[in-house]
Amino acid sequence: MTVSQTKSCLVLATLATLIGVSACASSESSGGGIDSAAKAGSGGNGAGQLGGSGGNAATAGTGGAGGGANAPGSTGGNGGSDASTGRADAAGDGPSDSAGDVAGFEVISGTPDGGAYSRTGWTAQSTPPYATGSNALNMDLKYANAFDGNFNTRWSIGSANSPAQTIGDEFTFDMLEPHAFKKVLFWAGGENGVNGPDPRDYPGALDLATSIDCLTFGPTIASGNEPQPGCSACTHSFVITLPTPAAARCVRLTLTKRLQAGGPIWWAISELFVYP
Repeated sequence: MTVSQTKSCLVLATLATLIGVSACASSESSGGGIDSAAKAGSGGNGAGQLGGSGGNAATAGTGGAGGGANAPGSTGGNGGSDASTGRADAAGDGPSDSAGDVAGFEVISGTPDGGAYSRTGWTAQSTPPYATGSNALNMDLKYANAFDGNFNTRWSIGSANSPAQTIGDEFTFDMLEPHAFKKVLFWAGGENGVNGPDPRDYPGALDLATSIDCLTFGPTIASGNEPQPGCSACTHSFVITLPTPAAARCVRLTLTKRLQAGGPIWWAISELFVYP
C-alpha cells in the first residue's frame, strides 16, 4: 500500500466512523519488524506498523500480532474499544511474554524455591574433573547430572581420599547465552535431604564470579556458606544470593572453605538452579 493510499484510507475511516459506514482495512506484511494488520471489525482500519504495533481498530478491530525478531520490545497492538492490549510476542526481544519468561529465556515453574530458568543444553566443567572408577566409588558423576532434573544423580569431585574437598576447587557452568539472574541454588543430595545420594556433600563456602564469553571471569560478586554447619543429614539447599542482579553466560563457583564436618566429604551437586 502506498503512502497516498494509506492517507486516503485513514481519511475515509475517519469519515466512516462519523457517519457509520464501513471503511477500508488492509493487511500488509513484508518481513522482520512488520506485523499483521488489524482485522477490520465494524469500521476497523489501519495496517500494522514497523516495530510491531498492531493497527488501531475504530470500533471493534482485533489487536495486531506481536512484532517479529527484529522488533525489540515489540508489543501487540490495541484492539477496539472493548479489546485488550496485545501481549509481548515470544519472537520479539521484549523483556517478557505471556509465560512470564525473562529476557527471552524460558522460566520453569515448580522448581525448588520458585521459578528457575530452563536448563536444557547447559554444560559444565570442574577443577579437578569429576572422579571416575574406584575414586568415584563406581558412581556416575558426569556434569550433565547437575541439570538432568533427577535428584538421584549428581556431579561430584569427591573421591575416596581425605580431605575430598580442596580450597580452590571449581565448578563452572555454561548457560549457552547470557542470562540475567539474582540467585543460584543447588542440592548436594536429594531435595530436602531425602531421595538422593549423600546429603552431607556440601562445600563449606563458595565464591561466585561471572563471564559473558566464558573465557574471562570477573571478580567475586557474591558468596554463599554451608547451609547447616555440622549437619549429618542436611535438609537445606546451598544458596548464593547476589546483592545486585547480574547478566552472564558462564558462572564459576570456587571453594573457599571446606565443609565443617571435614574428612572424606565430597562436594556434590545433584541439581542446580538459576533464578531471574
